[in-house]
Amino acid sequence: MKAAISVNHAVHQKEHGEAMRAGLARHGIDSVFTHGDTPIDAVDFHVTWSIKRPKIFRWRERTGRHVLVMERGYLPDRMVYSSIGWDGLNNRAVFPAAPDGGRWERHFADHMKPWRRTGGKTALLCGQVPGDSALYGLDLNRWAQSTADRLATDGWDVIFRPHPLTLRQGTNWTPRGCLLAAGGSLQDALDHADLCVTYNSNSGVEAVLHGTPTVTLDEGAMAWGVSAHDFHPVTPDRTEWAHRLAWCQWTLEEIERGDAWEALRSCI
Repeated sequence: MKAAISVNHAVHQKEHGEAMRAGLARHGIDSVFTHGDTPIDAVDFHVTWSIKRPKIFRWRERTGRHVLVMERGYLPDRMVYSSIGWDGLNNRAVFPAAPDGGRWERHFADHMKPWRRTGGKTALLCGQVPGDSALYGLDLNRWAQSTADRLATDGWDVIFRPHPLTLRQGTNWTPRGCLLAAGGSLQDALDHADLCVTYNSNSGVEAVLHGTPTVTLDEGAMAWGVSAHDFHPVTPDRTEWAHRLAWCQWTLEEIERGDAWEALRSCI
């Protein structure tokens, strides 16, 4: 078996590409590096950082072979863990099944807080980075305004929290009728919210862990299975979701040792 690894020159991408190459080698899989978006026909699968590789995904459609997508993790520390799934990003990817809850309990269980059932009517509407590949071309401002209007119609007071990156870029656009939450951490904002609303941002995962009832409006959201998809809060059991999420991300050392591939190879 042979793989092609597509990463750019960013330090974290090079590190993860090298780690994946080492991990695959431990399982007897040869790999080659390819920069940019050019697929290699003579491999069994591609590994990429992010889904911004249209030629490689067209190669997948043409050949029926698979693409292993790496990105930032979902559970803290997101800069330490990287998600790895087959053929898509976030909830559109195929991840290993969780054999049990051991990985969650060892590494992440302390992040889960009980559900908060306040009965209040303050909604935190979370923005995302324009151009985020997970948005698939969505007009984010139009979506935010439409969602804010629907929340207001349902009697919610809406606080809009732009993505911190857009604030650093000097953009503080806010949907009409919303208060602006600029500065402070997401956790601080969630402390003052009775509901969190996001299109498919990882803020949904953080809100669910925080115990804030959450609305996600795209199936690509990693919090899709434990959130509402209208504006009626739900507080489902999060156990199975949490156990599965723990098997969606890996440290650099786990990738290099081949632990990630050991779990992922059974998915296809």
